[in-house]
Amino acid sequence: MDNIAYYYYASVYQGDLGSQKINNAIGAWINNNTGGFLKKSTSNVNLSPDTILALYSTIYFQAKWQDEFSASKNTQDTFHAPNGDKTVTFMNKKLAQMNYYYGDKFSAVVLRLKNGSQMWFILPDEGYTSTDILASEDYLRMTLDPGSWENKRTYKINLSLPKFDVVNQMDLIGGMKA
Repeated sequence: MDNIAYYYYASVYQGDLGSQKINNAIGAWINNNTGGFLKKSTSNVNLSPDTILALYSTIYFQAKWQDEFSASKNTQDTFHAPNGDKTVTFMNKKLAQMNYYYGDKFSAVVLRLKNGSQMWFILPDEGYTSTDILASEDYLRMTLDPGSWENKRTYKINLSLPKFDVVNQMDLIGGMKA
């Protein structure tokens, strides 16, 4: 247990699974590792006493744009999604000189976040999908080493992005059974 905690940065607990004490401890651990974002969901953790192993994983990432968008410049417009057009709120900004990257089937810009990380925005060329871009190696080479990417120019960029939230949920039962 100590090796798992030390080498894999995992929190490891033992106890009577299904007991109220462990159910509360799991809920508290999830809340602690998600900034309290899931409080409604974690108040009802209720493992069965027949449970022999419970594996929980969290990813909590929160960052602000280094150069924040102004809500007063938001607009309503059409977003051309793969499953049809939608009217959404767009964040708009006129950016100073920045790199504009391009490849065989896409163009891209990168925005910096206050925590030192960055977010890439990659737009497939007409006739291509995000799946096409992800299937090529170009975008990966570009995002991993933008300094050596040859296909870039410096421009003043007018950026318009749909407001977004990223959420994902996975069911690991099949993999755990296998």
